Amino acid sequence: MQMVGSVDPYDDTRFNQMQMRLVIPELLKLTEIAPERAADAARELIPIAELVSAGAHRYLEFIGD
Repeated sequence: MQMVGSVDPYDDTRFNQMQMRLVIPELLKLTEIAPERAADAARELIPIAELVSAGAHRYLEFIGD
């Protein structure tokens, strides 16, 4: 999980439209292999990631602690 694994729990992490081509497959894989709670979170993020990938100047941002 190269992209999703790089999310920093203590700082903000932002992915852009171009990075979605890597993030979306990782999220799909997580829905299959992750524990239930993590898989559910990945399922919720997929539509948001698809929205980001559909247009310029959109970002998927994780806000750290």
